[in-house]
Amino acid sequence: MRFVRRRLTAVVASLSIAGGIAGLPAHADTGSPPSTPAPTSDPDATPTATREPTDEPTGEPTDEPTGQPTEQPTTDPTTPPPEEPTSEPPSEPTEDPTPTEDPTPDPTPTPDPTPTPPPPEPPPEDPTEDPTEDPTVPPPEEPTDDPTSEPPSEPSEPPSEPSEPPSEPSEPPSEPTGDPTPTQPPTGDPGTGPTDEPPPQPTTPPDGDMQIPDELPDDPDEAYQAALDGAQTVAVAEAQRLLARVAGELDSAQRSYAEARAAADAARASAKKARRELTIAEQEVARTEREIAELRARTERTRQELGAVAREAYKGTGMATLGVVLSAETPAQLTDRYVGMRTLMRSGDSTLGEMAVHEAELRDALSRLEGQRDRRKRRADEAAEAREAKEQAAQQARTAHETVDEKSALVTSALQAAEDARLQDYRRYMRLLDESTAIGERLASLDYGPGYGTGSFVLPGTGAPTSQYGPRLHPILGYVKVHTGLDFGRGDGAIHAADSGTVVEATWNDAYGYMVIVDHGTWRGQRLTTMYAHQSSLGVTVGQRVRKGQVIGEVGSTGYSTGPHLHFEVRLDGRHTDPAPWISDAPSPS
Repeated sequence: MRFVRRRLTAVVASLSIAGGIAGLPAHADTGSPPSTPAPTSDPDATPTATREPTDEPTGEPTDEPTGQPTEQPTTDPTTPPPEEPTSEPPSEPTEDPTPTEDPTPDPTPTPDPTPTPPPPEPPPEDPTEDPTEDPTVPPPEEPTDDPTSEPPSEPSEPPSEPSEPPSEPSEPPSEPTGDPTPTQPPTGDPGTGPTDEPPPQPTTPPDGDMQIPDELPDDPDEAYQAALDGAQTVAVAEAQRLLARVAGELDSAQRSYAEARAAADAARASAKKARRELTIAEQEVARTEREIAELRARTERTRQELGAVAREAYKGTGMATLGVVLSAETPAQLTDRYVGMRTLMRSGDSTLGEMAVHEAELRDALSRLEGQRDRRKRRADEAAEAREAKEQAAQQARTAHETVDEKSALVTSALQAAEDARLQDYRRYMRLLDESTAIGERLASLDYGPGYGTGSFVLPGTGAPTSQYGPRLHPILGYVKVHTGLDFGRGDGAIHAADSGTVVEATWNDAYGYMVIVDHGTWRGQRLTTMYAHQSSLGVTVGQRVRKGQVIGEVGSTGYSTGPHLHFEVRLDGRHTDPAPWISDAPSPS
């Protein structure tokens, strides 16, 4: 017994030197408790975890599991499992899923129905897309687009231009059939004179929209000149010039709007991307902050455990440790207490190691958090800039849309003005025809005196011919107009008598302005007269005899005229005819 006591004293001393702990029970070992033996699965037990799949479409139920997986089967382990029903083999999935009673195929071949494919599995989410948000931290709400930032709806189409051309005259206007040969002066043979057919009549302009070319000239001045040729009023040409100008402005505004709309779409996409990247950065910061909080809590718990161990070690003395050991009643009890104290010491060392690891992880997380916060700030700045750019682009798109609306309204107004001018021109043209008819009737009933004409002409004006005789479809006005004479440009401004004769009219006419009509006598049995219209003033009087080439007036723009010119007509028995054969070889006035 004395030997045992000395042995115990040596053991207690060694424990005290190692920093023994007093007052701790022998069962304070913090090691892992003894593990309970894992249940071993019986290989003979009936498997119930999964069922054997079957492709049998007949819908026969399979055997229900016994529901007692731990019960030992009474059969021999080598006994095979219950046989599957063999009455009907499972059909292939490509066969008709509906079983038939008669296995004999129908003599009439019928196509097998296409088996319904199983629903496709949803594709895996792309990891490069928006990351999965942490369920514990709600992500910031996605800011909805400012309703005012959306570009306005597409502008209404500009007023459509009439697409149907004016109706052509059912019958082309007839022209005189007895014109003299252009290369020879009239010979005075009455047998070859023109027939007594009535002059051609113009077609009535179609009711409705004005006929506008499919493509207006880019240059408004070109549109002006195109409309001016053959028009009765300058308003038609002015309306066409305005229409060409505003149509060009509308086209430019529409292009600007398309560019602004594309820029707004791009800015909206950029802002959306910036918001998404900002959300990702905020989620990264939130995850790291949670990780840091967990690491700090874990470190604090470890620090508290170490503090408890240190306090116990500080309070413990060699005598207290000796008392713990000496209180053991058996050698086995002594050994258990010794092992427990050693285990507790090793646990303290392990806790110190864990605390060092936690502190290292915490430092790394704090470093990552700093970088993530910097990245979040950059993303926030980028999102703010993108949002501002989006708002500016949207405002530019709205402004461009308003410009398109304004130009569309101007085009509509210009179209209406052009239509009004066209109708006014048509009314003036009909008045001009009435005046021409009245002149012809007066000339046909006139009691002429002796004629003084020679039958050969000189050019009545020095300007170049600008508008020929005859009917034609006006490209702007949209109806057939009959030009009853031949127009000459201003030239030197003097108007000359084409042949010798007597002035039978020298007056003002609402349609022809200041005009002069000269009688040249009889040609081929018909009375030949010439008319000189739109003069700026009258240089002769009625009854005055004039010589061939004599100046009888000045070129002007009176009456229904769009500019200074000479309107020259040749009439036979009061009916107008083409002047071209009469002046094709005519010399200039001397």
